[in-house]
Amino acid sequence: RYDGSSLFSAGNKWAFFPAGAFKWTISNEKFMRGAKHWLTDLSLRLSAGISGNDSVSSYVSQMVLTNTHGWLFESGQEVAFYPSRVDNPNLTWEKTTSYNIGIDFAVLDNRLAFSLEGYKAYTSDLLLSVENAQVTGYNTRYANIGSTENIGAEFTITSRNITKKNFQWTTTLTVAHNSSLVTNIGTEYDYVATRSNEGYMTYGYKPGFPANSIWGFKYAGVWHNSDEISRNDATHSYVSWYKRLGAPRYVDVNHDGILSNA
Repeated sequence: RYDGSSLFSAGNKWAFFPAGAFKWTISNEKFMRGAKHWLTDLSLRLSAGISGNDSVSSYVSQMVLTNTHGWLFESGQEVAFYPSRVDNPNLTWEKTTSYNIGIDFAVLDNRLAFSLEGYKAYTSDLLLSVENAQVTGYNTRYANIGSTENIGAEFTITSRNITKKNFQWTTTLTVAHNSSLVTNIGTEYDYVATRSNEGYMTYGYKPGFPANSIWGFKYAGVWHNSDEISRNDATHSYVSWYKRLGAPRYVDVNHDGILSNA
């Protein structure tokens, strides 16, 4: 595949996404003839490929101008335009490289079938909104940074219990497991927040943790009496916005006495 997206700037709209697959139907081989009376299918599948993701809003790679009527010149109020979002002309496709291996096994004319899948997917050039230095005048910008990894397996059993002309009953059971991991965020920061609440990360990417994990403070009830508040000044076990009776408190994980993302 050679795909293009108008969401990216000139020179970065197109990308190449090759893929290939191989299947060996072992049950068709000569050495399997003796099992033909009960074995319907025994196959091995291998595949690898690259896919692309362009799921960003329109024009995020371009600068946005916002108008204002804030200045008076002589007898008129002039319209002025200022850049409200920084551009990124290098923004391009997010890419996922996937590898898959599968085994299919069916018996008794497909009355009972088994399928086992294993896969590994590596995603790079993530399309993320990252924080800018405040001195630039822009809070965030879109960029291709970081990478994630997904490893998983899936096992499926399908049974054709009844196969009458006017009535059929098929049962399928699937068991799957997926492990997601952020391997790199491509910045000097400890994390990349995809959503924040009052300056604190609630969703985001942090190396060594699942992609887009949910983050939050560890709630530890409320302050019950003044002795608890006095002891905490020395132990730094909890932290809160307001140290007063009935106010919520949270576990101070690093015992620094400061309510922060740390």
